[in-house]
Amino acid sequence: ARDAALADPANRAVLDAVRGRLAALPEWTEEGINAAVREGGRDAGARGKALFVPVRLALTGEEHGVELPRVARVLGRERTLALLAPDGAG
Repeated sequence: ARDAALADPANRAVLDAVRGRLAALPEWTEEGINAAVREGGRDAGARGKALFVPVRLALTGEEHGVELPRVARVLGRERTLALLAPDGAG
């Protein structure tokens, strides 16, 4: 289910936009990550579930769980960006 969801063009656009915003963060903090995810959602025209579910699936393989900024901070920049990449090479 994760792979199919992440291959969906609308979800891919969200992940690419969020990845771009996260990659540009000067500091890897929960506050910065939260803002970058939301900005990526605005870039892709997604919010709510359309924004958060694809990102959470990419990072954790689950639709629900711990707050995304916390997950991304713990995973670290490199791992987070790899999981959001088009090949999802996590």
